[in-house]
Amino acid sequence: MYPETKNANYALKLSIKGTGILEMDQHVLHPFVRIHIVDLNTMKYLAKSEIQDPGVANLESVNFFKVAENSTEKIPMKSAVDFFMPMSTKMYDLRVKGVNFCEWDEEFVINEKAINIMKPNVLFLFEILEFNP
Repeated sequence: MYPETKNANYALKLSIKGTGILEMDQHVLHPFVRIHIVDLNTMKYLAKSEIQDPGVANLESVNFFKVAENSTEKIPMKSAVDFFMPMSTKMYDLRVKGVNFCEWDEEFVINEKAINIMKPNVLFLFEILEFNP
């Protein structure tokens, strides 16, 4: 761990730049990256230290919605999420440039103290997925 993070309230910024050369596959045309932050002690997504914190700052926001149970009609209500939800880049269309590598250059700011994230038991999992099923 970086020693300067112990005494400061630094957040963490992830930059997704791109991929190397991808194997040619006719079914992979719109890849994107999904990032998961997992606690290896619990084998679940990393819990936030403060539930009120928004979690991730990106171009879009994600909220959980729950349905009001005491009502006759279903009304969606925002629900606080107590863990870091997976984050995704935009899809990259490989057909535009005609190459088999991706360039995203996207950034994610995780609104959590770096000291709570940069631990040996925290795993950052990066998946390259296809946009279409």
